[in-house]
Amino acid sequence: MFQNKVSILGSGGFGSSIALVVASQVEELCIWCRRLEIANEINTKKTNNSYIKSKFPSNVKAYTNINIAINKSNIIIIAIPGNFLEEILKKIDLNNKIVISLVKSVFVDQTGEIVTTCELIEKYFQTNVICLSGPNLYSSLDNKDLSEATIGVNDLETGNLVKKLFNNDFFKTQITLDRCGVELCGILKNIIAIGVGFLGNKPNSVALLIRKGLNEMYKLSLKLRNNVSKHTFYESSCGIGDLYLTCVFGRGKILAKHYSESNIIDSSNWEKLEETILCGMKIPDHHNVKIIGKLIEKNCWTYEFPIFYNIYKISWTNDSEKSLIYLKRNL
Repeated sequence: MFQNKVSILGSGGFGSSIALVVASQVEELCIWCRRLEIANEINTKKTNNSYIKSKFPSNVKAYTNINIAINKSNIIIIAIPGNFLEEILKKIDLNNKIVISLVKSVFVDQTGEIVTTCELIEKYFQTNVICLSGPNLYSSLDNKDLSEATIGVNDLETGNLVKKLFNNDFFKTQITLDRCGVELCGILKNIIAIGVGFLGNKPNSVALLIRKGLNEMYKLSLKLRNNVSKHTFYESSCGIGDLYLTCVFGRGKILAKHYSESNIIDSSNWEKLEETILCGMKIPDHHNVKIIGKLIEKNCWTYEFPIFYNIYKISWTNDSEKSLIYLKRNL
C-alpha cells in the first residue's frame, strides 16, 4: 500500500478516471468537487455518472472545501480546467506539497512571458511540481483499457515515487527529466488536433498534418525552452502517442469540426459550442491556439510555423476562409 496521502483537485472526467487508477494504491483518496451534488453522489453512491460509469472504491471521499482536501494529503493531483486554475491557485496553499499536474494549458504571466502549468504553480508556491501526460481518454481509463503516460520531473527520486503511485496492471508510466518537453507536447498537440478538425474527413491530409505538425511542435518548443528533448516528442507516450490519440478521438478535434461546419465562423462561437457539443465541458485547446498564435505573430515567426499560425487565424480572426486555404497549402 502506498504510504503517502493523496488528494485530487477536480471531479470532471479526467480527475474521476485518474481516481480509478490510483485509488487501489492508497488507504484514502480525497477528491475536491466544485459542485455539491457531485460530492454527495460520490460519498453516498460511489459514482460520478456525469463522467464515468464505474464505481469508486469505498476509500474515495469527496469534499467541497478545497482546503480540507488539500490539508488531508501531501500529494496533490491537479485536474482543474486551465481557464479556472490561476483563480484557484490564489486561494489555496500548496507549499511543501508534491504537486502532480494533469493540466494541458499554457498561460501568459504579468510580464507577457509564456508559462506552462508547472511553471505557473511554482510562481505561487515553494513546491515540487510534476506533470503527467499521455494518450488517455477518460472513457478508456474508465474501462481499464491498457494505457500509458509520461511523468515529467525535475528529479528521479520524486519521479519514482509518482510512478509507484500510478503504475498498475492497466496503467503504465515512463519517467523523464524533460518536464518542460512533456508539458509542451500536451499544450501543442491540442492545437494540431484543432487543425485536424478544420480539415474534416480527409484522411490523407490529416496524416500529412499530423506529421508536419509534430515537426512544428518540436521546433517551436526549442524556441520556447531550448533544452527540450527530441525523444520526448518523437518516441514518448506524451508526444507522438498523445498527438495521434488527440487528433483521432480528441474533443478539440470534434469541436473544431463543428466550428468549421457551423454558419458562425467567429471566435465567439467556441464557448457556445462547448455548451452544446461538450455539454458545458471546458477544454484548453482553443485557448492554447490563441496564446501560441499571438506569440508567433509577436515574434514574427509566421513563416516558420505556418500550421500553428493558420490554425490560429482560422480560430480567432476574421480571416478564416483564406487561412484554411493557406493551412492546406502548407501541408
